[in-house]
Amino acid sequence: MKSHFRGDTLTLDNGRMMKIREEIKCRKVKIPWGCQTRVDRVSKKLLSMMREAGCHEVSFGVESGSQKIINAIGKGDNA
Repeated sequence: MKSHFRGDTLTLDNGRMMKIREEIKCRKVKIPWGCQTRVDRVSKKLLSMMREAGCHEVSFGVESGSQKIINAIGKGDNA
């Protein structure tokens, strides 16, 4: 059985993610889980800590590999 956090940016607030991680570890929850987030909202350290709390999957959205397309659809640094 694997759980999945719903929502597209679980790690948007890294402090909140750390609280969730601590609660999972404190309660000794042993269920593998996954989430969705943005590439610019994680670090190697955060991913490692999430793994310690049972995270087995992180999905990242990809808009485009082309800056021209990203500009055309109005995506920017704070999208």
